[in-house]
Amino acid sequence: PTATNVGDDRLDSDGQKVTVVVNNGDDLTIDSGFYKPTPAEPTAPEATYTIGDKVFEDTNKDGIQNSNEPGIPNVPVTLTKPDGTTVTTTTDANGNYEFTNLPNGEYTVEFGTPEGY
Repeated sequence: PTATNVGDDRLDSDGQKVTVVVNNGDDLTIDSGFYKPTPAEPTAPEATYTIGDKVFEDTNKDGIQNSNEPGIPNVPVTLTKPDGTTVTTTTDANGNYEFTNLPNGEYTVEFGTPEGY
């Protein structure tokens, strides 16, 4: 049953017992029904994204990592989020880095200069 005195009396019921006199007229003031609320559609979780790549030594200076060009470990990588906050990580032993669970937005990625470069 619906809650008493809630909603639109033309459309729902207050769950009260009513005596009805049947005649040739319509009486729209009488509540006489129940409705089952439709459950709200579940909202899909917001999509999240990952930003990541590899920092490598470009020995032939062509801007492309070739199979003989090694990743550089321990390079600081800083991600600036849309709200201006930052998160920093370092590249792993193979030069890989990754920032996960990022919502839609504009991000900036900055790399520290590795020692010796």
